[in-house]
Amino acid sequence: MALTFTSDARPPSNTQLLPNRFLRPAFGELYGFDADADSSVTPAIDGALTTELSEPLTAENGDILVFEPASGGTPAFNTYSVDLDGTNDYIVVGASSDFSFGTGDFTISQWFKADVIAGGGNNYYALFDFRGSASDTAPTLYMSQQSGYRLYAYNGSTVVNYNTTPSVGQWHHVAYTRSGTTGTIYFNGTNVASGTDSANYNMSNPSPRIGAPPSGVTGQYVDGKIDEVAIFNSALSASDITAMYNSGIPADISSLNPVGWWRCGDNDSGTGTTITDQGSGGNDGTLTNGPTFSTDVPS
Repeated sequence: MALTFTSDARPPSNTQLLPNRFLRPAFGELYGFDADADSSVTPAIDGALTTELSEPLTAENGDILVFEPASGGTPAFNTYSVDLDGTNDYIVVGASSDFSFGTGDFTISQWFKADVIAGGGNNYYALFDFRGSASDTAPTLYMSQQSGYRLYAYNGSTVVNYNTTPSVGQWHHVAYTRSGTTGTIYFNGTNVASGTDSANYNMSNPSPRIGAPPSGVTGQYVDGKIDEVAIFNSALSASDITAMYNSGIPADISSLNPVGWWRCGDNDSGTGTTITDQGSGGNDGTLTNGPTFSTDVPS
């Protein structure tokens, strides 16, 4: 926007001045202009301003601040996702005992946007699978188009099913928690299904795959986008999951102490083939067979 100042440093008539304690909206540009007004002119703003991030912002007598909202834009916290082609792309995380849960509690969380969910008996799409082969016992979460849109956790037998309407081309958040012997699926921040999960996930060093089944397992590669994958060695509460979903926009989860957190391009500038682990484990992920970074993110 263009600003023109008169000789007495007053703003144009169509310029709105900000109040003394202005809470800056989440996105946009904040501009400051030193008008050097003389003492006869009422100051535009006098005193400290508080921004959304509680940053100190001080204006002197005669200074004018104008907020110009951004046109569109991407949420600043999350700017990248990983795009999988549905043929052979996936993310693999280095093998680690951090993912050997035994009979303990854990949580696995991720965002996904499916481009294709085909019907049929063998169309099981692996959101995540910690197994190295079909004979291993480790956490998995698949989606399929059976009885609508099915998410199910599987550990040699099905633990939990959740059936709903297919929703291709939209971002969703899904999380699986185990607390004691209860496994629970959360979908878009809501507890949607529970079952008994008393398995001993005793693989010594699982190497999680994101978006692909392990060798020898009947299943499909995910055709779509994956974002903000996280693993916790505790069962997050329902309120934690709701806060993580954050009304459809990924939130900062560092306070929840993830053991693994792969931001799918953020922290790596959306380049290369490594997804740096932002959790405590330091187990980086690797883009395998050519996935690409995308700026299509949950918003």
